[in-house]
Amino acid sequence: MTQLVILNTFLILITLIGLPVFYSITTPKRPFAALLVTLLLANSAWWMATNLLDLYASTLEGKFFWIKVQYLAIVSLPVIWLLFALQYSGFALLVKRLWKWLLIVPAITLALAWSNEFHHLHWADGDLVQQGSFTIINLTYGPWFWVHLSTSYLVILVGTGILFYRVFQARHLYRYQVVLLIFAASFPLVANVLYVFKIIPDIYIDLTPIAFLVSGMALTGAFFRLQFMDFSPMARSLVLENLADALLVLDRSLHIVDYNAQAATIFTQGGALHGRAIDDVFASYRQQASGWPVIADLNPKASASARVSLPQDGRTAYYELRVSPLVGEDNRFIGRVAVLRDVTEEHLAQETVRKSEAKNHALLEAIPDQIFVLNSDGVFLDYKASWNGELPIGDHLYGMTLEAVYPATQAAQIRQAIDAALNTGELQTLAFRIADDASVRYFEGRIIAYTDDLVVLTVRDVTEREQWERMLQQQRAYLRTIVDALPNAVAAKNAAGIYTFVNKTYAERFGKTVDEMIGVTDEVIAQIVDGKSAYYQEQDRRVLATGEQITEENDVFTKDSSQMLWFRYDKRRIFSEPDNEFQSLTVATDITAQKQAQEQLRLQAAALDSAANAMLILNIEGAVQWVNHAFEELTGIGSDHAIGKTLHHLDSGIQSAAFYERMWDTVVEGDIWTGELVNRHKDGELYIEEMTLTPVRNAAAEITHCIAIKQDVTQRKRDAERLATLAEEFRIQLDVARVLQRAKNVDDLMQGVLELVIGFDNLQINPRAAIYLDSAENGLHLAATQGESMDCFTQKCAEGPLLRELVRRTIQSGRIQSEPACSPMGCPCVQSNGVTSYGHMTIPLRSSNRTLGALMLFVDSVADWDARRQALFEIIGAEIGMGLDRLQQEVELRKAKQSAENANRAKSQFLANMSH
Repeated sequence: MTQLVILNTFLILITLIGLPVFYSITTPKRPFAALLVTLLLANSAWWMATNLLDLYASTLEGKFFWIKVQYLAIVSLPVIWLLFALQYSGFALLVKRLWKWLLIVPAITLALAWSNEFHHLHWADGDLVQQGSFTIINLTYGPWFWVHLSTSYLVILVGTGILFYRVFQARHLYRYQVVLLIFAASFPLVANVLYVFKIIPDIYIDLTPIAFLVSGMALTGAFFRLQFMDFSPMARSLVLENLADALLVLDRSLHIVDYNAQAATIFTQGGALHGRAIDDVFASYRQQASGWPVIADLNPKASASARVSLPQDGRTAYYELRVSPLVGEDNRFIGRVAVLRDVTEEHLAQETVRKSEAKNHALLEAIPDQIFVLNSDGVFLDYKASWNGELPIGDHLYGMTLEAVYPATQAAQIRQAIDAALNTGELQTLAFRIADDASVRYFEGRIIAYTDDLVVLTVRDVTEREQWERMLQQQRAYLRTIVDALPNAVAAKNAAGIYTFVNKTYAERFGKTVDEMIGVTDEVIAQIVDGKSAYYQEQDRRVLATGEQITEENDVFTKDSSQMLWFRYDKRRIFSEPDNEFQSLTVATDITAQKQAQEQLRLQAAALDSAANAMLILNIEGAVQWVNHAFEELTGIGSDHAIGKTLHHLDSGIQSAAFYERMWDTVVEGDIWTGELVNRHKDGELYIEEMTLTPVRNAAAEITHCIAIKQDVTQRKRDAERLATLAEEFRIQLDVARVLQRAKNVDDLMQGVLELVIGFDNLQINPRAAIYLDSAENGLHLAATQGESMDCFTQKCAEGPLLRELVRRTIQSGRIQSEPACSPMGCPCVQSNGVTSYGHMTIPLRSSNRTLGALMLFVDSVADWDARRQALFEIIGAEIGMGLDRLQQEVELRKAKQSAENANRAKSQFLANMSH
């Protein structure tokens, strides 16, 4: 009962103590170690409370249950203690790395404890024992219990050992804190050993929670008395860890024994820093950066510093490295401390200043001018000589006045500018020249004040520029003379349409002088020329806006004259350097005479193109340069196909090559050639043309071209031939009519006709002989023959099958029939059947739709027989037929008259006889 009262009392006390401690040390401003202390006290309270409930339980199952609940605190307390010791001692990184691994064994223990009924690895057995008024459980421990117990003791001892290590390193205040912590850890450990191993037999209650109460009281005293959470060794470590500088602690052999987080951030190559030689760490950076010293070469008992660089995040970082000796409390040398301070911004600022100074120095040296510093009295205080050294400048200049360096006039001019610069603070400019017996040099000066009594004077030799400007003025005057002498009108206007330049020709076009045109707008043109100024202004705006070049021809009617003038003008954009702007440049050319000449040429060309005769122009090589429309109609060849080509494709092949050579030689010799020739149309048809070739000479009397005039005379030739043929045919018809008129009988008629027909030489059929066949009821009757070798031609020949067939077809058709010759020259009477070696032409002799007979001509060939000759011989046949009909009618009439007379005489005789 006494133990139970004690246990309840301690439970109340630990609760009363733990609550304020929990509230005080878990405020938001407390470190992580304070949270671990809170967890330590909370687990102790949980263990004591569940232990009390275990005592009140009366059954074996109830006691096992509360023992298992106690294990939630039992397995956690050793781990929390070790984590607190590490965190308090400054090993925060180890806390972050180890806490997961430290929970492995507690987690296994907790799982085995709650599932012990299935394997009995943690508790082998347990039974109830009555101790006074309490029923307690007597446990037999399993194998895993001893694993759990040994690891828990080991964890607590490691944490306590870490605190012992801190005792020897901590200062006085921290040493008291560590001693209290070791006592707080040792007391519960001793109590637990007494309980587990039954060293005191009469104690049947686990006093470990009570021991934790004593530890809690110690922690509470340390918290409120020594404020160990605010001033722990951990706080000192945090200060070092949070330093912006990198800190490396070296032992006497120059190996790294400690370092802060900033050092780990900087030195990332080669793995962890702990235990590595400092010179090995620096060596890996010495190859890619500069300034890293060899620490072993430094005096170990003296401080040293160096500026080093390090590539970092794509840029170069700069650090101030300081190595200092580390001395213990007994003034014994124990190592060194290396501190790296980031001075990148400071270094870059210094580098910027250095570069700026170098740039300013370079700019100053690049200026070709003389530069002087003078005070308000005109005394030289400093100088920089120019490149070419116009004046002898040196150290002798110090202290000299303006009058001692420059001529009096120029010195007074400079002194006046110095006074103005000091009084107004504004930049003063001046120009002066210095002449000697050999030359004159020109200078330009600029003076600016930079203090109340000091000025900077820059002097530049502008002699060469002055000479170039004078030369440029001369060139401009020369160019102006040339532009004014141009026949072209030249003008320039700015964006506002104001004339900035005109030449003399342009001004005279509008009756103005050059000075009168400068500065005015196109309104002056509007007063002289109707309707054009607005158009020109729009074109100027387009040229300035787009930069395109405009070339046009325009006609202009002046107000004071009805004359129309033509101009061709080019507008383009130019840049005017004096005005620093784009302007429009107009170059106009008077092309009135050219336009008039073009119009005259156009009219002439139109007249030539409208001419009825074909006309073309050829060069001296015979290539066509121009053709008119009549040429296209004559040859069927368009101008696009004719120009540039010769006329060989018109050759008909009738004229020989020698013919054309003689024709062209005539032209080349300068004579006119006229003649007729047969050419071929594009479609292949031949035509006759009459052509005249006239040579054309240039101003040097050289023949350069030839003009050809062609006229188609094919129809004219045909008409002439037709007239000749008609005249011949009319003559033949007259001759036939005369023969018919003179003939007294048929024999006379046919004999005369046959002779006449054989003589028709100009009809180009060349008849060799002719016969006349009379048509009778009993067949053909050979009436007459005439011509070569017709003596042997008989009635039997006439009745031959060939002639009979020809005559039959002739009589039936009423048309001329022909048969080709068997041989050009042969006997006309080869066989008795009428076959001859000549060609045969059988001409019907008709009258009043009757065929009275046939006229047969014997010719060499009938190849040239045509419709015109056929019609002629048909007419001749009709004439002969009518003549035969007339003679036959006259014969019959005479016969009838004779018969009548005979009848009358017989009648009269009969009547006379009757009267007698």
